Amino acid sequence: YHPAIGGLIALGWSVVRPEWAASQINAHLLTQLDANRPLTNPIAVAPTNLFALWELYQATRDRGLLERAYPSAKHRYQELLSAGRSTTNEGLFSWSSASQQNQALMTRPLAIGGISKSFAPEYSAYVIRSAKTLLKIAEALSLPEEERKIYQTEIEVVTRTLNTQLWDAQRGTFTPKSNGQPLTLEEPDSIATLIPLVVGADSITTERRSALLKALTNPELFWSSYGLRSLSKSSFAYRPAVAGKGGVHYGVNWLIWKA
Repeated sequence: YHPAIGGLIALGWSVVRPEWAASQINAHLLTQLDANRPLTNPIAVAPTNLFALWELYQATRDRGLLERAYPSAKHRYQELLSAGRSTTNEGLFSWSSASQQNQALMTRPLAIGGISKSFAPEYSAYVIRSAKTLLKIAEALSLPEEERKIYQTEIEVVTRTLNTQLWDAQRGTFTPKSNGQPLTLEEPDSIATLIPLVVGADSITTERRSALLKALTNPELFWSSYGLRSLSKSSFAYRPAVAGKGGVHYGVNWLIWKA
């Protein structure tokens, strides 16, 4: 069972078949995870099932759902932080320890042979969106203020770092960086550069959001008749019939559409 893919399936079912969505969420949060297990070997997985949990709650208003799932959801969030966090800057994150999990969402091109050890803006975006989601859950459950403050602080730190260190003004997008330098040839523009849209309009400037939307709607880059390409049409590695090299991945398209 892959929780990231299961989360995308749950998002798709959350309105029309909420019980099927719940099954996908339960398969990981309530069956596979032990909320009391120490994070001795954390693995980074895109937190789509956290997003699905909140979407399902919006559709059902089932408070019991949140009460049962919250401990595991919090553990899942903490694992996301631990698996990718930089030892030198708590606002930066890398997929380097979990390339297969990230590739399952087709947000990085497969042509380059895996994920480089660079700080990924989409990882930071997932952290921000997850923290905002858990903050909403904590508020819905009337949890203590000190519990909410954990998420509020994380949102502030990672948002600030995303905007100050991972924005590439020349390219007009958020870009993976290593040792402070943007990666160009090694990391061609993938749909991952658009994922920061999920943080919400209050976490990036209007100008930067407009720049991302400009790239999104450009038919020479990501826009196509069938959805957003997984890799920019302008990339040297672009292959439209190949997953991760240009083919459309509808799960990621859903996330960006929702954003």
